[in-house]
Amino acid sequence: MTGKTHMAVGASTAWIGAMAAGAAGVELTTGDAALLVALGALGALLPDLDAPKSRIHNVFKGLTTPIGYIAKHRNFFHSLLAVAIVFGASWWFGANELVPGAAFVLAAGYISHIVIDMLTPAGVRVLFPLKAKLHWLPRKLSPKTGGIVDNLLFLLASGATGLFLISMI
Repeated sequence: MTGKTHMAVGASTAWIGAMAAGAAGVELTTGDAALLVALGALGALLPDLDAPKSRIHNVFKGLTTPIGYIAKHRNFFHSLLAVAIVFGASWWFGANELVPGAAFVLAAGYISHIVIDMLTPAGVRVLFPLKAKLHWLPRKLSPKTGGIVDNLLFLLASGATGLFLISMI
């Protein structure tokens, strides 16, 4: 899937942070909601740190290039182990102190990337270091990057994010 779709779907996970904040008895401001949207989008880009042509690679102006030489794409960074590390690190470094629910949204955005990439023919090594690649669909039914399914996901997720932000005003 394209970077814009990953960002849109990741951003749409912001409601998870709002629910976590609500469960903790914290009312979020509109600024908090916008920050959760940004964290979800960022989380959704992180699995591609090892891909030199990815959107996050462009955002960091090539600073992630060495990661691509060390890690093979859609392996470690597309695994549940990486999700646990991102969630644990964001929790440890106090993301939830910045905005309640932030660590959950960062991890949810990250997970959204993996789930969407499981639709592609290449599959994902979710259970890294195990070698098996997981797919949601048979290769012949897998949607193409930039195709109609990719664009529909982008539109639906963008709409959901817009509704979330409107509900937070």
